Amino acid sequence: MALAEELPIYKACYDLVLALFNLSKNFKKEFKYTLGESLKNEAIKSVTNIFRANSVQDKIPHLTQARENIEVIRVSITHCKSWIKNKK
Repeated sequence: MALAEELPIYKACYDLVLALFNLSKNFKKEFKYTLGESLKNEAIKSVTNIFRANSVQDKIPHLTQARENIEVIRVSITHCKSWIKNKK
């Protein structure tokens, strides 16, 4: 079994965590502590679930949860994009 940190999916999710932390720094105060925190928490949960899936035999529950975390992030980012478009 490979170390979780060496898996491409783990690396991609970790990069997403870093990107969301950097992105949320530029959020307006009203969104920084709500949407920003939610995005960061979901991203951290996705990395955690990938790690857990790598360390157990039954990976499906953890991978399913990681997929759900990523979907929440995707929907939230889509919402952010529409908010930015409406602002212009």
